[in-house]
Amino acid sequence: MSQIIQRQETSASTNAVQSSSQSAAGTIIATTAPTVQRFFCERSTPILDRVWHLSRRHRDTCFLVNRTALPDELTQQFTGKGCIVVSAKTQWDVAAAFHSTDALIGYAELALPAAEMNQLKVLLAFDYKTLLIDFEGLRNRVFHIFEAELPIVYKAQDSCALVVHPYHPQHLDSMLSAASVGLTADWDCTGLSFEDEIRRRLRSNLPRNVIVVTDCIDMTRAPESAEFET
Repeated sequence: MSQIIQRQETSASTNAVQSSSQSAAGTIIATTAPTVQRFFCERSTPILDRVWHLSRRHRDTCFLVNRTALPDELTQQFTGKGCIVVSAKTQWDVAAAFHSTDALIGYAELALPAAEMNQLKVLLAFDYKTLLIDFEGLRNRVFHIFEAELPIVYKAQDSCALVVHPYHPQHLDSMLSAASVGLTADWDCTGLSFEDEIRRRLRSNLPRNVIVVTDCIDMTRAPESAEFET
């Protein structure tokens, strides 16, 4: 039987969205704390199964999937046309995403391999920095389809979790821009060499459970009812 196994919401007053309006008393700032909604599901679909198999061959890649390609109980939880699917290594990682109490979207510094030297980038960070996404590199290919919500599905072999974040791209642009400007400003205070600071941020030195996304495969045109072919 189709059902939502569990659901929870978390809010972050420190990650508030601000809007202002003019009145006789001057500018009024209205602040509301965004709410992150989380859903856990033990069902899958042909598209999600195909994503799971493809992710074994495509490292650091997310998948753009139609909302209608998700299990029925998840399609009702957001209003946009599509979502991002990332591969979680185990069912425990899916459970961790569902039970996370982190409602903030932050950032993390990461050194990614490049042709001649490691490239230092600032990535969006979700759920206590266990999901890192190259927002700047993927914005035109992926994030342009989202409006007020950013739905992310964590997919393991036998389960998945849907996390729906409020989406405010201008706020994310400002945060990442400020972080990039001061990227190495505090390194002199640590007592480490520049090479050691880079080494600390290498992709290869991240914990096992951290998901990194620097590329995307668009699955929105794939047949939703087709079974995965080995």
